Amino acid sequence: MSRDEENLPREPFNQDELLEVWSAFVSRIEAEGKMNLASILSIDTPTLKGTTIHLTFPNATNKVEVERQSFDLLQYLRKHLKNYDIALGYRS
Repeated sequence: MSRDEENLPREPFNQDELLEVWSAFVSRIEAEGKMNLASILSIDTPTLKGTTIHLTFPNATNKVEVERQSFDLLQYLRKHLKNYDIALGYRS
């Protein structure tokens, strides 16, 4: 871990805070016209275990779509939840 990474915030957050920020992200991408991604992210409620956000998808196509967009999603979540240890875990 670099010195810059060590200085990034790692504030604790809970499931309710995650869902609030998640909903805001979905609203933002809907406003940008990314309806497909917004729909996929609304299929299931993300669950929090430690700093890993677990997502479940009904099929591999949805999983691949989210994986392609995961950089923007992670940046948003990390910034707004003030925790740069956040990771995504996928299940289908």
